Amino acid sequence: MRTVQDGDYIWAAEWMNLTEAMPETRMWIEDDMDPSWDTGMDTEVATGKIFYDYGLVTAGAIQGLSHDTEAVLDVRYDLIVLDNTATASIVKGTTNKVAPDLPADRILVAVVRIENGVAALTANDVFDCRVVKESGIISEGSGIAPAGGQLDVTITSAHPFVVAFKTNSAVNGYQIIVQIESINTGADDMKVSFVRQDAVGGNCNIEYRITKDLH
Repeated sequence: MRTVQDGDYIWAAEWMNLTEAMPETRMWIEDDMDPSWDTGMDTEVATGKIFYDYGLVTAGAIQGLSHDTEAVLDVRYDLIVLDNTATASIVKGTTNKVAPDLPADRILVAVVRIENGVAALTANDVFDCRVVKESGIISEGSGIAPAGGQLDVTITSAHPFVVAFKTNSAVNGYQIIVQIESINTGADDMKVSFVRQDAVGGNCNIEYRITKDLH
């Protein structure tokens, strides 16, 4: 991606390229994570969710960040980014009027403009650069299907959906079938059951992900 330079008209072409590349990068903002100016040289990132490497990660608390003042460059650009745990951090600019490179394993939230000698930012210095995209995950998790029993997961979806699962157990011979049953609590409520069909005994550990079929 071309570096962001002073005077650029906010990067629409670059964001289009980023959006198209998202299925390959497997990371984007799922919900909120709104960046804003807080006070002085501080910014903050709101709570929300990210999609990172096929999983949802939640940031349950507002995260505050402190930017250094600038005494050398005329204008410095800092990036606010998120890692795979939805933890916010700053990538500090080093070149006059040019934003730093976005690390390959980070999600961009905002670009912050810091002028030489300024001791306090304003809301106009924080450029919201989030690209929000829906991953389509309805439910994901893990549980146990006991011998002769099943693991039940209740979902709500108005869309067709896809069920993917695996067993993480070293025991041979587990046989699992997936049953889907409508339930009468709501028009779009269903129960997805992972039912044991074997006589092996013991507990079978199951990891599952249920996603909307967005095609």
